[in-house]
Parts: sequence; structure tokens; C-alpha cells
Amino acid sequence: MTTTTDNLPRAQQIRAEYNTLRQCHPELPVRDAAHALGHSEMELIAAGAGGITPTPLGSRPQQVFHSLSSLGRAMALTRNDWCVQERHGCYEDIHAGSRTGCVLGKDLTLRLRFENWGSAWAVNDNGQCSIQFFDSGGTAVHKVVCTENTNMRGYLDVVRQFAVACPCWPTIRPVENTTASLSTSPRILRSHWMKMDSGDAFYSLLQNLKISRLTALRTVGSDLAQQIDNVIVEHMLKDVIRQRMPFVCSVRNHGVIQTHCGAISRLERNGSWFSVLGDDFELNIDTSAITQTWIVHRPAGSDWTTSFECFAANGDQVVQFSGANRPGDPNLPSWHNLMTAFCPEPLAA
Repeated sequence: MTTTTDNLPRAQQIRAEYNTLRQCHPELPVRDAAHALGHSEMELIAAGAGGITPTPLGSRPQQVFHSLSSLGRAMALTRNDWCVQERHGCYEDIHAGSRTGCVLGKDLTLRLRFENWGSAWAVNDNGQCSIQFFDSGGTAVHKVVCTENTNMRGYLDVVRQFAVACPCWPTIRPVENTTASLSTSPRILRSHWMKMDSGDAFYSLLQNLKISRLTALRTVGSDLAQQIDNVIVEHMLKDVIRQRMPFVCSVRNHGVIQTHCGAISRLERNGSWFSVLGDDFELNIDTSAITQTWIVHRPAGSDWTTSFECFAANGDQVVQFSGANRPGDPNLPSWHNLMTAFCPEPLAA
């Protein structure tokens, strides 16, 4: 039997506020409703807003995450404020340590950083079941959504195994902003840059030099990072479809990087939101939020890997694209030619 926080006074208050808001905005998603009401998304989930039945899951989130292989095929959802990636597949080859983890399955590739993960919840939203992971401030970092292909017996086993018998109202602890803003000399940065051999090495470079990603791009030199026009993202995606180019897309937040590797077949525009569609894959980007776009050129062994990266006004990455078979692999010639065509200056060779 699932357990909820429905009868707690805080839950009752939030449900009342939510019901009043939905009378004026009946189609408002839970995440947007939470922002409008000044609550976290997790608090709306915990309150059972909109008929949701929440079940808090005990133990560390890593332990719950490690059990996801029993669900079989599901839909993995990772988002930030401006971009959402949905990818169907199985959670296979799961690693979940104390600080980092990954999923390296045939369909799903996830890189996990658990420092700010706070809790896990099983959610039944009027028949749509999911397991949702939140940071300590109540923001969703990853959702696992059951589909018609999911092993629901496995899902229920996970809920029974981790359900909290006597739930209390969740504690909210704001996530500290650790974005670095120090500067470094181009010489030191280029020296570290040229020694990189993977995406993880880039993360380590930023941590070691205590600089933000955008600071690194602005500093390293135009042969390694070039800013281009923001509207080029749509042209690039149309070229990828036209050339039937192998395609990699990564969406990140402070807890998860979710990567899709495969073909895309269709693009759709709905106001400021731009959708990229493929088999078992959907990406939705609020292109109005993109304030900077960069082509980033990094060593990959004896070759190079080149990414197309979009950023929001606060400096966070909106979305990242590449044309390699897997993240960190050398460039495909077709992708390299496409990227160099967009660059006003030559890239390093």
C-alpha cells in the first residue's frame, strides 16, 4: 500500500492554492504552477496537487536509482529551465556511487552527479506512474516515466521496497550556487585544454581552474571556441536531417546529463518552443531563451571532437549537439564540415 502526505496541514494548504490557480490556468503544468505559487515542484507533488498520489521513497536516491533496471523499458526525462529531453529505453549497466554514477545502456546514456540529489518519489498522476528524483531544493533532476512497455510489476516492487511507512513533510534546503566566475590566463587554459581527451576531462578542467564553461569559451581562443549567431541552431538541425547525419544531443542540469544518440526525422515549431523528433526521442527547446551559441573544438586522442552549444542569459547551458557516434568520439567528416561552414574563422587542426 502506498503512503502519502495528503493529511498534513501544509499539503492541504498547497492543494487549495493549486486548485485556485488551475481555475484560471487549467492547462498549466505542475512545474510552472509551482513557480507561479512560489513553491518547489516537489512540494506540489508531496501535497498531491491536481489529484496526484505521491509516495516518498526512503533510502538514498542512489539506491532507488540503482533499482531502475527492474522496470524494463521506460521513458527517461531530463530537463533544465529551457530544454526537455525525452528518451525511451531500458536502464542498463547502472552505476550509482556516493558522488557520481552513470547509465551506459544500448538506448540510454546518463551521467549523474549526486551531490545535490535530495529525494525520490513514486508518483501516480491520474494513472500515469513515474519515479521522480529531486534535488535538496525540490527541483526535479530526473524522471522515469512508465509507458505501455514498462514492467509494472517491477515498478510496484520498487515502490514497495522503498516506500516510507510514516511520511512527514519534506525538508527543503536550497541548492548552493557553485557557478565559478574567476578568470584565468589564455596560456594556462589552452595548456589544460589541449590535454583533454573526454567530456569528463572538460568538467575536471573547469573544476580545477575554478571557471565557468562560458568563461572558458571566451578565453581559450577562436580556433578552439567561436561564438556564432543564435538562429543557426535551426539551420543546423535542418542540415542534420537533410544529410541523415548521425546525431548526438545532450541536455544537462546540475544533477544529470542525458544524451541521445541516433537519427532525427522531424522538426516542429510551436511559438518559442522548437521540437526535434526521432524514433523514441523528443527534444523541446525554448529558443527564445538562447542568448549565446558557440562552436567548441576539443582534442579527442589523435583527433578532435566539435560540439554546438547553446546558453541562456544566466550562463547555464541550454543544450549541446555533436555529430559523433558517441560523446567523446572523434568528429564525423560530415559533422566537421557542417561546423566549419558555420565558423567565421578556421578551427584548430
